Amino acid sequence: MPLPPLICPACRAPLDPAGARVACSSCGRGYTSEGHWDFAPDLVFTDIETPCHVEEQGERLRAERFYLPLLRELADQAEKPVTELRVLDDGCGFGAGVEYLRSQGIDAIGVDVGWRSQEWQQRDPPWPYLRADGRALPFADGSFDAVVSFGVIEHVGIAGESGVSEEVAPDYQEHRGRYVSEALRILRSPGVVVLSQPNGSCPVDFWHYAGRVPARWHSPRQPFLPRYRELARWAKEADSAVDVESVSPHRLLAFERIPALELAPGESPSKDLGDERQHRGGAQVEGDRGQLGAFERVGRGRDR
Repeated sequence: MPLPPLICPACRAPLDPAGARVACSSCGRGYTSEGHWDFAPDLVFTDIETPCHVEEQGERLRAERFYLPLLRELADQAEKPVTELRVLDDGCGFGAGVEYLRSQGIDAIGVDVGWRSQEWQQRDPPWPYLRADGRALPFADGSFDAVVSFGVIEHVGIAGESGVSEEVAPDYQEHRGRYVSEALRILRSPGVVVLSQPNGSCPVDFWHYAGRVPARWHSPRQPFLPRYRELARWAKEADSAVDVESVSPHRLLAFERIPALELAPGESPSKDLGDERQHRGGAQVEGDRGQLGAFERVGRGRDR
């Protein structure tokens, strides 16, 4: 399955990559490939490196339990087999979700800009991954049946292009609106964009926290986490004809059972034991940190 038609992210002129380098005939921008095409050569995104096996497991289970049922529903709506769908994982991380969808016969492609891309060469197959900015995707209009994005948009528009900061840039709304607009631009009809992230309207965030207590309290007015109404507004501003709906996270959330402590008569739990129980008892998402999240589906119908 070849890559979809590629365009220059800077000016949207068509690109015809050959070899390990391509130059845009319109604006002159150059892009290179060292195993994977880099369409965001000037973007440096800072993030914390974490154990990959936990996140990889989460990516696979998310694709299996959450995305695949939604894609089958889309295939029924489009009246074609699910194996004829082309799907973009916009912020694919290690690429394990893309790998799983491709194992099911789906033409899945992944893009990311973080350090996790160093693991793409371990995927099977290793080629359908590109380094690209979700605000300027290197794909032609109408290239995908579905775009999925998990835990990405809250890190768009952050001051300093950082995955560890919660400080938004002054123009963060514009950046996030452009991220949603790009996902819709490359979408076919019928098609669906699935955006998921911690819900900014909920004061408890189970994803972005420091230390061993698996939660972060924040004001619902804090701009770091998007709210449903913001996502709906960005989608409607990009295309007033799209339908926006909230989607249940059924099959996505899982919770780890708190292990029992076996104590001798008269023994009290030590601080270390208490901390370990507290740490292990946190909510989990497919083996990763849990959330109370907002899951939005933005779709185009057959008549649009």
